[in-house]
Amino acid sequence: MMYPFEVPYREIVADLDSYVDIIFADLASSFLLFPRGKGFLEYESFQKAYEVLKHATGGFSTFEAAQVLEAIKENVLTFVVLQTSARESPVGFIPGMPTVGALGESCYNGEQRF
Repeated sequence: MMYPFEVPYREIVADLDSYVDIIFADLASSFLLFPRGKGFLEYESFQKAYEVLKHATGGFSTFEAAQVLEAIKENVLTFVVLQTSARESPVGFIPGMPTVGALGESCYNGEQRF
């Protein structure tokens, strides 16, 4: 069967469920497609470190340096989680993660990143 973008609209409408199934069958996380060379961090390891940080900060509701340091001591990959979060965007993807103050001057300050 062809992809929806390869057929006329009327064919898609006539058999919508099949075309939806084709798209969902082809979806894959880009994380799962990365080359896995030396030093590649498996998702499960990253997720465990994320959960350590989440637990240490009360679900990211309080984000103090002492809490973060304890999380890093418990699982050093927590530092990778922090770096990844700070690089994703100016505010990061961790809910409630502050951009100023909690870990020093700034988690994100122009080109200087936490």
